[in-house]
Amino acid sequence: MALTAIIKVSSDQFPVSCRIEDPEIELDEHDFCLFRDVKGVERVGYVVSFEQRNQLQASHLGLVLRPANDAEIVHWHEDQERRQEALVVARARIAERELPMKIISVNFDDAQNVVLFNFTADRRVDFRELVRDLASHFRARIELWQIGSRQGAADKDGFGVCGNRICCASWIHDQYPPVSMRHVRDQDLANQTPQKLAGLCGRLRCCLRYEHANYCEHLHGAPSVGSHVKHAADGREGVVIDRNLLLNRALIKFGTARGEWVKFDQICSINQSQTQPVAPNGDDDVDEVLPE
Repeated sequence: MALTAIIKVSSDQFPVSCRIEDPEIELDEHDFCLFRDVKGVERVGYVVSFEQRNQLQASHLGLVLRPANDAEIVHWHEDQERRQEALVVARARIAERELPMKIISVNFDDAQNVVLFNFTADRRVDFRELVRDLASHFRARIELWQIGSRQGAADKDGFGVCGNRICCASWIHDQYPPVSMRHVRDQDLANQTPQKLAGLCGRLRCCLRYEHANYCEHLHGAPSVGSHVKHAADGREGVVIDRNLLLNRALIKFGTARGEWVKFDQICSINQSQTQPVAPNGDDDVDEVLPE
């Protein structure tokens, strides 16, 4: 087992996990440390807690380098105050101009005298006046970078409906695959509300794409909902009113009787071909925007 530290980098962000390989590093809860994250960037944060993970789980985490010195701790506190002030100022200026954009994060590059804001927007935004206003306030060069909604959710971090940390923040790391309504339909989720299909970013959840290949395997031999079928064992005819792809079973209504769950291999189709899934990695019909 490997010892890992749960480290919080910012007061408004979720903590990250980092492995501790050097046995001479001694840290307690609330101690500050210098660590290298999964992107190779060295950062300062404070320890929230510790946990044990197996070597395979810990191998992809960041690495704790050493305890932070006094200067780094002072700089961390100053940076937190500057970030909060910058977010308040920028959001107030945006509200005054009623610009359709949302500030996600801010970073300071003191060496280059640059303040970098990341924001999300549904369309192009003319922020030239905003840049001039912010440059006058901060006495620095202002850069505004538009990022995708999923990148914005990854920066803020959080937990999904599954109870786990969202995929875009925990392991995807800047490689966001397209998700389409075809992925939703192939998993029999088209009747769900947009709120249940959306992630924290407001787009279709990434897991719909990663689970799609498994559902495609189960779709082979599955009767379509509404199709007329016959029970292979006793010859009874009925209509498919529901199905469970993961259990390979369909709910069939035989005559006036209540629905009965029957395995796919015991069903014979009468007037409709079996469901044909899209290729697991197909990107056709891509539309990440949820339907109204």
